[in-house]
Amino acid sequence: MRMRCITRIGVTVALAAGIVGLTPEAALQAGAQKPSVRAPRLYVFDCGLFLARENAPAAYHLQRDQVADTRMAVPCYLIVHPRGTLLWDVGVIPDAQIGATLGGATSTRTLRSQLAEVGYQPSDITYLAFSHAHKDHSANANDYAGSTWLTPLAERDFMFAGNNPRVDVSYYGAAASDDHESG
Repeated sequence: MRMRCITRIGVTVALAAGIVGLTPEAALQAGAQKPSVRAPRLYVFDCGLFLARENAPAAYHLQRDQVADTRMAVPCYLIVHPRGTLLWDVGVIPDAQIGATLGGATSTRTLRSQLAEVGYQPSDITYLAFSHAHKDHSANANDYAGSTWLTPLAERDFMFAGNNPRVDVSYYGAAASDDHESG
């Protein structure tokens, strides 16, 4: 994975309709092709769920009566543009462990199968970015080792700092040995 460390990422996306309605299995069997893209598209994928925690509202500086449901959805986004693709966040649980509950989170669908539903595979992803580096946003990053990783330098340093309990370097360690670009 090539890493590009940057100080600011700005992404403006025009929403477009057109999500293909195939199951992951049908898409894989049919050998789904990347759709031809003339205008930007945004796909939202189900990348997991945080289950209720005892201190859930308080952990986010909220009162229990302010929160109807303490479970939190973990989405991933694929932004498709005629000049490339950007995957924003890559899940709470690695695809190989789907169905397990890890650290109070669970997921029932693989990111890879959801990409296949709309005609993409990991090698089709031009850029990879995280909203932030915590474990719940980076679980499948190693699958996108061929993508250019867009991250602020401070966040990259946070991700590779030793003994950091808020990250799991095994999720993106394939990038650790690559040369890193600064910008």
